[in-house]
Amino acid sequence: MDTYEYPLGVQFNALTPERAAARVFGGRASDYLATTHWNRHGGTFYLEVITADGEYVGEIPIVSR
Repeated sequence: MDTYEYPLGVQFNALTPERAAARVFGGRASDYLATTHWNRHGGTFYLEVITADGEYVGEIPIVSR
């Protein structure tokens, strides 16, 4: 289980990246596809979230893995 932070200062745990996306952006986990990326400049992981239709929604920082 990873720990996410969104909005800034609010941390929560989620079993899957898609569940984290549903918590942040609303709806159900099946509405989203979330992929983990590494930010080379900041040295942190984050989720890039898109809808099932392929529309970009946003990014969610990962605090701990």
